Order: sequence, then structure tokens, then C-alpha cells
Amino acid sequence: MTDKPHGIGGPGAAVVAGLSPYKTPLQYFYELRGELPASPEETEAMEWGTILEEPIAKKYATLTGRTIRRQPPKLSPAHPFMRASIDYQVVNDPRGPGILECKNFGYWTGKSIKSLTDVPDHVYLQGQHYLAVYGYAWCSFALLIGGQHFVWFDVERHEAVIAKLIDLETAFWERVQRNDPPPIDGSAQTAEILKQLYPQDSGAIVTIDDAEGLSHALAYLEWKSKEKEAEAAKLAEENYLKDRLKEATKALIPGFGEITWKTAAPSRKEVLDVERFRADQPDLYKKYLRVETKASGRRFLVKPDKALVPQEDV
Repeated sequence: MTDKPHGIGGPGAAVVAGLSPYKTPLQYFYELRGELPASPEETEAMEWGTILEEPIAKKYATLTGRTIRRQPPKLSPAHPFMRASIDYQVVNDPRGPGILECKNFGYWTGKSIKSLTDVPDHVYLQGQHYLAVYGYAWCSFALLIGGQHFVWFDVERHEAVIAKLIDLETAFWERVQRNDPPPIDGSAQTAEILKQLYPQDSGAIVTIDDAEGLSHALAYLEWKSKEKEAEAAKLAEENYLKDRLKEATKALIPGFGEITWKTAAPSRKEVLDVERFRADQPDLYKKYLRVETKASGRRFLVKPDKALVPQEDV
């Protein structure tokens, strides 16, 4: 178990709404339960976001003429599980105090942001969450894109969005309190979460004797069969197209585009002839031999009764 976060923060608003590009509701649930680390190892992008937060804020203050200052984290008085840790507070504005969020986008992820309507949903919801906690009427987003293009937008408080967020976050927090995880989905993130939660088997045997479990097991078989059929069908089309190209490098297909089949450049790498080294230099081989043990994880196998599977698939 890890230390439990004490509520839902700004980035969590988009997760709860199912609109986060970084995290699934299931992952966030287990983080809030303290069963997964709430603070993953900082990526290089996250590190640069932290480093550039202050210069982004200074640029915003210079361009707008507004006064900004740091604020301590805050809990919602009406909904104490809703947390806010904002970048800056904006003061001395006719509309009253506001919130400034500084974001650092890569070129490819941020190049399409030209106006407020282009701001990603997860960023917009983070701002509305903070407005809900602070009770303010507006916030600003200051965005550095590709390290050289700066834009900023004011965002007004949206009562309908905030009401929906409060409903979603309340329901999610209640799930956390009663240990009722969100439904399992088919994302790679969920597969990774299950590996983290259950890294080793115990040797125990359980019986899944309910209709829902049987339904999912049968559905797995059906999808696996379709997967094989789809792979074979795709390969047949690929082989047909390759045969049409023959020695050609590229084929143009009007109404479709183009297809290429190029010879890959030969790869070259130096490798140690281990068998020869061991035979010629047995003492040196033993001296530098190192045995490593790597965790292999768990292997998932489904073994249905033969009556459920065509004979060639058994």
C-alpha cells in the first residue's frame, strides 16, 4: 500500500470524466485507494513542465499586465474531497481573483491550439475543477508550444460543466470509499494496472461459477477466433498486393493512395562468439560470467473444454 491522496485534484477531473489522455479511471481509482503509486516517476516532459512553469508565468504577466502570486493548496468547502493545487492566483482584476495554469506542450501536440476552442478537454476540465474549488469566476491558461510559441486564453466559469463535474467526482469518490472499482476495459493501461496489482500467482484455485464470468470466458473465445480470422484475411490482402507490385518499389492506386514494398537496408552489429570464447578461454569465460534472474511475470492461458472449440484450435 502507498500513501493515499486525500481527494480528487485538478488533473483527476478529466480522468473521472473519461477524457484524460494519460490515465484511466481504473488506474486513478487504485491510486486514490493507495494501492498504486499516486506519483509515478517523473518523465522528462514532466520535468521540463516544472522547470518552465515560472518563465511561462512571467511571460503571461508581462503580456497581460496582471499580477500573479502563489497560493497554497485548497479544499472545496462544500465538497472536501475536491482538491486544488493551482499554479498561480491572478489578482487586481475587475472580475475578481482568477487562476493561472501554465502548460508546456510539444510542437506536435500543441500546434493546432489557435483559440480557446482548441484547448484540450483535459486542460479545460482542470480549470473548471479549480474554479469549482475556489469559487472564482474565471481562469487563464498560458501555453508554451514547441518551446517557442506562446499563447494565452481566459476561460469563464461554466456552471453546467462544474455541476456535472461535481456529480461525476462525487460518484467516483463514493466508489473509492466503498472500494467499488470502475469496470475493467480493454485498454493497454488497464492490462498494465492488473500486472502491477497482481504480479504473482498464489497457487490457489478459484471457481468462477456465475453467469457473468462464463459469458466473458465465452466472449474471449469468440474474439480470439475473430482475431485469427482477421489476421488471416489481412495477410491474404497483403500477399495479393505484394504479388501485384512484384519487383516494383511503389504502387499508386487512384482513389486510395499508394503502397510501397521496399528493400530494407541490411543491419550490421558486432556480436561476441560466446561458444568460441568459452572453448578458447574457459578461465576468462568463468571469470566474467554473470547469472541474472529476471522476473518473467504471469502467463495468461485459457483452456476451454474441447467441446467448445473446433478440433483444429484445441
